[in-house]
Amino acid sequence: MPERTIRVGLIGAGGNTKAFHIPGLKKQAGVEIVAVANRSRDSSQRVADEFAIPKVHDHLAYEPKSKVFTVSRALTLGLSYPFDWGFIPGTKALDGDPVDALAIHDSATFPGVVLPCRALGVVDVSQKGDNGREENPRLILMPSWHERMGEFEKATGLPKRLREEIEQFFVSATFFTGKNPRIEGWRGPKAALHIVKKARTNRT
Repeated sequence: MPERTIRVGLIGAGGNTKAFHIPGLKKQAGVEIVAVANRSRDSSQRVADEFAIPKVHDHLAYEPKSKVFTVSRALTLGLSYPFDWGFIPGTKALDGDPVDALAIHDSATFPGVVLPCRALGVVDVSQKGDNGREENPRLILMPSWHERMGEFEKATGLPKRLREEIEQFFVSATFFTGKNPRIEGWRGPKAALHIVKKARTNRT
């Protein structure tokens, strides 16, 4: 009999995880699966319901020191990340984290996957910081291999309704954090590339 219970949280729950990893862990004495975080809250919830996993998480953060993804908080009920939400590796934004990025395509991947992308633009977002309002831009990208959604040259070429929904998501996702986010506008690919270049300089 194990002296203590090992509690496991799953990040990513694809076919192999559901077919092999979860059943295998459940067979182990002294092991309890307590949480799951998948590509969206809905997919996480389906896995949790199927395997009686008590907690669902959907907001992942990368920890550079340990080089792993961790669950930082839950999104507001009813929300899930659109498309592929992540960051630009090797960058450091003004808030100390890597530069945020949203890769627009018609299927989501998994945490830790690197997507070669081209910049469409940037959504300028400001929020409350320790010294007043601070910038927290969100890059809008498209995978370089993606063809199904057509050839958009810049973010302002995206459908107006899609741009409005992206803006609303950025505001709603941090509603309960006290950051009071505000959309300041959209800029094009050159602005996005300038942000990346500057953020790589900040890291050195």
